[in-house]
Amino acid sequence: MKIYLTCLAMSAIALVNAQNCDLKFEGHIIDFHDNQTLDEALVSIPALNLNQLTDENGYFSFENLCQGDYEVLVTHEECEPLQEMLTLNQNETVSWFLEHHIIQLESIEAKGFQKRAVDTQSETHIHQEEINKNSVETIGYLLKSVSGVSGLETGNNIIKPMIHGMHSSRIIMMNQGVRQEDMEWGAEHAPNIDLNAFEDIRILKGASALRYGGDAIGGIVITELPKLPKRDTLKGVVSMTGISNGRGGNLNAAIQKGFNSHWAFQAQASYKKHGDFKAPDYYLSNSGSEQKAFVTELTYGDFKRKISLSYSYFDTDLGIMKASHLGNLSDLADAINATEPTVKDDFTYRIDKPFQNVQHHLAKLKYEKRFQNFGKLETQYSFQFNKRQEYDVRIGEVTDIPSMDVELSTHSVEAYLSIDNLDHFNLETGVDFNFQHNYSDPKTQNKRLIPDFNKWKTGAFVSANFRPNFQWKFNTGLRYDFMHMDTKKYYFKRYWNSMNYNELYANNIIGDFGNEWLTHFKLDYHNISASLGASFAPNNDSEISMNYAYANRPPNPAELFSEGLHHSAVSIELGDVSLNPEKAHKITLNYIQNVAFLNGLNLNVLAYHNYIQDYIYQIPSGAEYTIRGAFPVWKFKQIDAEISGIDLDIDLDINQALSWSHQLSYVYANDKTNNLALIQMPPFEWSQELSYAWNSKLEPYISFSSQWVAEQNRFADYNFTINILENGEQVSKLVDISTPPSSYFLMSLKAGVSINLFNHPLQINGKINNISNTSYRNYLNRFRYYADEMGRQFQLQFIYNF
Repeated sequence: MKIYLTCLAMSAIALVNAQNCDLKFEGHIIDFHDNQTLDEALVSIPALNLNQLTDENGYFSFENLCQGDYEVLVTHEECEPLQEMLTLNQNETVSWFLEHHIIQLESIEAKGFQKRAVDTQSETHIHQEEINKNSVETIGYLLKSVSGVSGLETGNNIIKPMIHGMHSSRIIMMNQGVRQEDMEWGAEHAPNIDLNAFEDIRILKGASALRYGGDAIGGIVITELPKLPKRDTLKGVVSMTGISNGRGGNLNAAIQKGFNSHWAFQAQASYKKHGDFKAPDYYLSNSGSEQKAFVTELTYGDFKRKISLSYSYFDTDLGIMKASHLGNLSDLADAINATEPTVKDDFTYRIDKPFQNVQHHLAKLKYEKRFQNFGKLETQYSFQFNKRQEYDVRIGEVTDIPSMDVELSTHSVEAYLSIDNLDHFNLETGVDFNFQHNYSDPKTQNKRLIPDFNKWKTGAFVSANFRPNFQWKFNTGLRYDFMHMDTKKYYFKRYWNSMNYNELYANNIIGDFGNEWLTHFKLDYHNISASLGASFAPNNDSEISMNYAYANRPPNPAELFSEGLHHSAVSIELGDVSLNPEKAHKITLNYIQNVAFLNGLNLNVLAYHNYIQDYIYQIPSGAEYTIRGAFPVWKFKQIDAEISGIDLDIDLDINQALSWSHQLSYVYANDKTNNLALIQMPPFEWSQELSYAWNSKLEPYISFSSQWVAEQNRFADYNFTINILENGEQVSKLVDISTPPSSYFLMSLKAGVSINLFNHPLQINGKINNISNTSYRNYLNRFRYYADEMGRQFQLQFIYNF
């Protein structure tokens, strides 16, 4: 046995001695963008613990290496990392390329909020740290933390983002690089997006980003999935949040896996549930919700070429507050004029009728290729399926059948080309095509609020950026869109005649069904959009930019064809097929200044003026009693409007630990056609936050914030009277649907620490909203007529990264 072991050892020694360990590995690191060599790039062979920086010629060299397979990692502070596998059998000389401009074009900061001017347009980032801390909330709630962004709300569950007074179809929501198509035309349709899936949310307060569409009169919200790892690694996060008001919370988990072979994968899932929320003095009956969401992505490639496949699923049940659904006109008047809701039940997790269930599926296939010394080509196909069911209180055989059951299917194909090889000039152009089919299930046995339709849309754009020097930059763009909509709709004859359609559209009638006409409409819209901007930075501490954007938005299906009860909006909505496209002229002026005061003062002022011709406007015009109850009637009208305003952000670092921030927003909006104030516009708002973070291993922090919202004193009077019977006599009652609620002041407190658990950080966060348990009503909440907003709420959160 000893002889055997001795022979084996001698053979091993001979094998080692025979191995060639006198090999040389050298090369150059070159910028893929413009073929310039990169100095101070770090070239590493982790298995051998060898590291070397490239010299001024981008050159590196390793000597006395043994034969074998090695992982080589190349990093540069302004580049995306490069990982290569090297098989070394002889001396090797390589030329490897890094994309020196990727970070400049695509990078984002890792924490908090970031406000800046990008291509002369104001842009704000909400980064992952802030997203994680608000994981229990909706994306609409989180966006409200940005100056100039508010929310059009329907109860406590549904928050529609509003930028500079614009919402719904006037805001483009980009979900993972795909324009979200989820019946966004409804003012009470919240975005079907789970914010837990993203590491960055960008808010563009304008219509200049023509790549995404020419109809973003209000602005654009862009969500981005986490960047996938470039090397063999595994990481993830698990978070859990509990809330006292609603007695629920959120559970979220995400994982990322990178492989040496250029494959990478990530998946994220979340679950949210809460019961009835509570105002300071009563429960908001049937305000519970439940949400399930899932996202996964698989990619292959490097910065030169990459293909990715992703899929996301979103499912939510949303209770509709019972006090908003009434039996007759008298109940409607009493509920709107009352100080407390007409229905006040005890707490429950049960979601009763009325409620809505919404499901959204999104699948995307994307291919990217970078061309050396030229630019980048991106192509993608996406499919979305959105299903919305709205359940009302019904009796008999239709008890469990939804009152509305709508399916929206969307196919999109896009191609974009960026030419960015020149030092001072880059060009981007692209085309996109979109086909959409809407189907309303007749099994509901209700008149369809939105008819079946097919919609084709195609667009093309070109935009250019020119930066002659450090101080100046200019951008311009042009876009053309064509949309064709083909729909068949049943109209009640009395409504058809009241709108004078019998004279305007007699040729569109294709069938007579008793008290209804069957009609066929083919509508075409040609739209031009453009932008022009300039920015001047006299030094590193200041910048001023101006942008002009001309946007065209065709009317959406709800504005054109609504006719009947919109259950989740708790209103009867009446559209107008004669509506013209909106034409908006928006000018923004943005000033950014950093001041050497204390540890640093940052000032950001954004002023804007938006003149909109043929602005499509929904106004109350009375009430109507149906077999399903009494509801206010809202009609779509068309006017000329002017909307001006200012957003102010001030961030002061008092010292290394203490900071103080302020946000102020004001909107001034007019109906120029009738010389009236526009309704449903955000009132003046001022918020501030004082934060202290200790320099400690536990990274403790505490912050106190306050928000003051003024009473909206600019509004048009759309109050109306109804005639009802009381004690056998007919009397008139005023329904005050116009008067805004009083101003209010809210306070909140946040604190947290980070501890080491199994060699990984565990973040513990606590939060108290509405500390003083203030009773108030929000002017932008469509249910403000029926109940107060939510009272005090405690939150406790655990975030574990591994």
